[in-house]
Amino acid sequence: MKRSSAAAFALNAFYMFVQGAVYPLFPMYLRSLGIGDLVRGYILTGSAAASGVAALFWGWLSDRTGKRKRWAVLGGVCQALVNFLMALLPLSLSNLVALYYLSGFLGAAPLTLAMASINEVFGESGEGFGSFWAGGSLGWAVATAASGYILENLSFRHVLLITVPMIILYTLIILKIEEEKLGEKLNNKGRRIYREHLRLYAILVMVFIFINIDVVKNLYIPVHYAFDLGIGISTSTLTLSLASTLEIPSILFFSKLIAKVGAAKILSASLGLAAAYTALNVAVIDASQAFAVMGFYSLVWGSFSVSSSLMVGETSQDKGAAYGAYNMVFSIANVVAPSAVGVLARDLGYEGMLFTLSSVALVACLVSIFALRREV
Repeated sequence: MKRSSAAAFALNAFYMFVQGAVYPLFPMYLRSLGIGDLVRGYILTGSAAASGVAALFWGWLSDRTGKRKRWAVLGGVCQALVNFLMALLPLSLSNLVALYYLSGFLGAAPLTLAMASINEVFGESGEGFGSFWAGGSLGWAVATAASGYILENLSFRHVLLITVPMIILYTLIILKIEEEKLGEKLNNKGRRIYREHLRLYAILVMVFIFINIDVVKNLYIPVHYAFDLGIGISTSTLTLSLASTLEIPSILFFSKLIAKVGAAKILSASLGLAAAYTALNVAVIDASQAFAVMGFYSLVWGSFSVSSSLMVGETSQDKGAAYGAYNMVFSIANVVAPSAVGVLARDLGYEGMLFTLSSVALVACLVSIFALRREV
């Protein structure tokens, strides 16, 4: 089991390194090509939508055919090939965007199907997803720290080349996890399918609500810190780095706590913590408070990431489709949230927007206490 935990950690570390290296830099690369804000927005929205559809497609396909390992490897190998071609070939804008979409579509396969396998290996233990998300936080932090330097001193094509061996590595790790699967014995518990599907839908709604707050944390709150509070851009981004660093021990802590109290209670708690986080930001007036409140977010993400991903696997025997839907909601929320939150901020002001999101998260927390209960 320890080897499986290490494999889950390494898998998402490499995967999120690839995401962290490419995702933040692609808009900058498009701007360097002279692409305007509106067109860039359309391109990025289309990419997120394509990745969301892809996650559901790969999950459904693996359940339908029973060939999860085959599709995970195919997606990973083909994504590595596409990134290699993007790095080497002279491409028009339309061809570049098409290959970028294809890379995202293929890359959804390894992540979605690996999550399904991790759930089967570890069952209801939080250890697997604790290691998985801790590795993801590390990979994202390293990539975002290094990729900016690479882009400034080399090029976006060099970033793409660096991702190729990383993709191959996490694809190979998926094969290792597949070898250690416990199989379907963990899943055949005679659950009432209709009730479990309702619980899955409830979890997906909670994920959507949570990701809206996560978008505010990444896009709106740092801007408020930098310009409205006047602490500067570099200090503002350091608060995000602090949160990412603290997420690793937080994730590991909640993965252990789940074994004692259950994933449902931790998921409910994560929504309560998210409500507190957004409300606390209203009171932030200087850099020290900004660091303290952003550091508090590590508890929010640590509790949510492990509990939500674990509970999705508990609600359905069709693991691939369940995790496909889970990752699709992530993508949809990241498409919808910037515009929806922007409207709230415009109409209600910064503080009104935060209080609204805090209230929604608090209501979701209270509802989840009853909606996620198991029948005895």
